[in-house]
Amino acid sequence: QCGVPTVADYEQMAASLECLATVKSLPKGPRIGILGIFGGETVLACDIAGELGIPMAHWSDETSARVRQALPGATGRNPLDLGASIGDARSAGETTALDAIASDPSVDILVAIQDAQATLPPQLVGKYRHTFDLIAGQNQRTPKPVVLISPTPDAVEATLRGDLPEAGVPILRGLRAGLAATRSLGIAGMRQSAAPTQHANGERILESEALDRLKAEIREHAGPLPVDLCRKVLCLYGIPVVQSTFLRSPYDPLPSTLDYPVVVKIC
Repeated sequence: QCGVPTVADYEQMAASLECLATVKSLPKGPRIGILGIFGGETVLACDIAGELGIPMAHWSDETSARVRQALPGATGRNPLDLGASIGDARSAGETTALDAIASDPSVDILVAIQDAQATLPPQLVGKYRHTFDLIAGQNQRTPKPVVLISPTPDAVEATLRGDLPEAGVPILRGLRAGLAATRSLGIAGMRQSAAPTQHANGERILESEALDRLKAEIREHAGPLPVDLCRKVLCLYGIPVVQSTFLRSPYDPLPSTLDYPVVVKIC
């Protein structure tokens, strides 16, 4: 209700952070359009989306007609089972159908369900390469976020992963965690659309040079961030923090700016 994404476990948190850090832009809303090459996986994804409170996009009859024309045999509705279409599975019809869906105003986020686990046999890796190329092309043609979810929590096959994350397409592991991440993405997008982009002091935090410098500084670190850097992040976004100091010995005196009582934390 306050525009803050919430998660139920660590898997959902990790997927949400990866999703928010990877997509090239935030969506205007939370409505998802699902596509995949297996009907069972796409329907299961819809069931889980319903449990998580994620709204499905209901695109127009015109969009559905364009999809059916491009992919004969497909329902043209959400979710789209690419494998249900007759004819050449690698035809230009898939691209035409995805363009129609991505351009529909009811779709905020495009979600592709595709097996990508590292345990896939080599023949399936080669077969699924086509789907990954299809998603990569779609990501280049639409400003809306495109998310790929591998249904299992297993590690992603390296050659399938390719350059998708660097291009702005997160590859999330596990249907529930991945869909929860799209919910977080939608909430963050709605919050940005509704919130002003300026602090009271007039600083535009979303485009500020300070934010760019901070991102560069964060990229230099691996693992937990230093305390001072965490304080910079909080302060830049206007989040108040209590006064603190760093003491190298339990015998060091407190600076004059601080007084008891204090909370002690090992750094």
